[in-house]
Amino acid sequence: LGGAVGGRQEFAPGPRAAPKGESERERLKRSAFRRLDRNRDNFLNERELLALARSLSYPGSQEDWQEAYKQICTRFGASTQCGIDFLAMSSMVDEQGAFYLSTEQLGELLTIPTNPSP
Repeated sequence: LGGAVGGRQEFAPGPRAAPKGESERERLKRSAFRRLDRNRDNFLNERELLALARSLSYPGSQEDWQEAYKQICTRFGASTQCGIDFLAMSSMVDEQGAFYLSTEQLGELLTIPTNPSP
């Protein structure tokens, strides 16, 4: 995972082209990450990750989201300035919990707007 080193974010490769024999779920995760990563820096920042949270009907306020985002970054050893990388996002949507997405939900994520209102 990309992490902060000396105050700078390490390079984290983004989702590459699908390897031969990749599952449908993995393909959908890569596509979802690329769709959410609006600035194409290979990280999901606070605003970009909020689009994923809103797709899961996140009910919290902007202040609640800021705190949740900090906790997510801490959990995955990511800088709050840059955000989480593909591997962290992949883990989040695979683990049972608030960000779990079924394969069907991953497909639906590709159709939602990616500019959440604050």
